[in-house]
Amino acid sequence: MYHYLKWAAVGLFLRRNLRVLGIILLAAAMILLSDWIYRDLVDYNLAVGYKDRLWILLLGKWVWIVCWAGVLVWGVFRIVPSGRGKRLSETKRPKGSEQLRRVDTIDRRLEKFRHGKVRRRSEILLEKKGKKGDYHRTK
Repeated sequence: MYHYLKWAAVGLFLRRNLRVLGIILLAAAMILLSDWIYRDLVDYNLAVGYKDRLWILLLGKWVWIVCWAGVLVWGVFRIVPSGRGKRLSETKRPKGSEQLRRVDTIDRRLEKFRHGKVRRRSEILLEKKGKKGDYHRTK
């Protein structure tokens, strides 16, 4: 049974974080790709004889890596639990006035519902068309 629970937890984690995991994998792939492209461009520029452009390539490579590393760090921080799911006993409990305010808003909504006239959608449509008895007549 433990095996099933483990896979259920993994499945739930993947379902909740699939988009962020994809972004993390994309960022890691872009960092690796930038290194491969940099090596090819350096080899090409050395073969052609443009040694003065190598610093531009190095600068571009590191700007690219830093940007994608920022995306990677953002994705990791999005996945790591931040303690938002702490139990109520571990966190500060709401004060009495906040609870009363919530109850008051719920009571006001219920009073509007109790004393207001609840109409069906069909009644509203019939009122727009005309009198209640008009829809039975055929022309």
